[in-house]
Amino acid sequence: VDGFFTTMQSGELSKLTDYCTQEVLDNQELASLAEAESFDEMFYESLGLEEMGISEDDISDEAKAAISKMSDTIIQELIGSYEISDISVNGDTATVNGAVTYGYNTDFDIDIDGINNEVMSEIPDDQMSEYAEIYTNDGEAAMMAKIMNDLMPTLLDRYTQTLTESEGGTDTMQATVTKTDGKWLISEMNLYPAEEAGVSE
Repeated sequence: VDGFFTTMQSGELSKLTDYCTQEVLDNQELASLAEAESFDEMFYESLGLEEMGISEDDISDEAKAAISKMSDTIIQELIGSYEISDISVNGDTATVNGAVTYGYNTDFDIDIDGINNEVMSEIPDDQMSEYAEIYTNDGEAAMMAKIMNDLMPTLLDRYTQTLTESEGGTDTMQATVTKTDGKWLISEMNLYPAEEAGVSE
């Protein structure tokens, strides 16, 4: 269990199966992260590049670095801290109780529109004129690619800062660990909001 959460904090999600079964990853909705080549690819999909007529090749190295920085932070800071409070072993099955405190608000409750509007308001007039000229000469896709590359580093930095400054809640944790072929693996993990379990955060 300690290895599971330490690996979460390291961001090396592909190593989670050293500590738990695939079923646990599926139940915790971490499987897609652990199996993905990188979190970055999932972010690119969420941008809807194809709908805007933009490919990954159109994204600048600076913007790609900003995406990687944000995704690394989101993954590594998800688990702010954890505590293992009780362990009971019965043959080849163990029950581990504890608590997990998240490093930020996992509802991602940040004012995206507010941040977008703030950054857009900071664009100087000559830069807006440049976007208009690109639209006229090269079309909407070229303009959107230029805007994305110019603004994404600033936008993602502010998204990340706002998110990581938010307060994370605490869940109580109960894990079932099963010994199979000489190796202990988490076979089940349940997380409950602390207030539901009658535990003060």
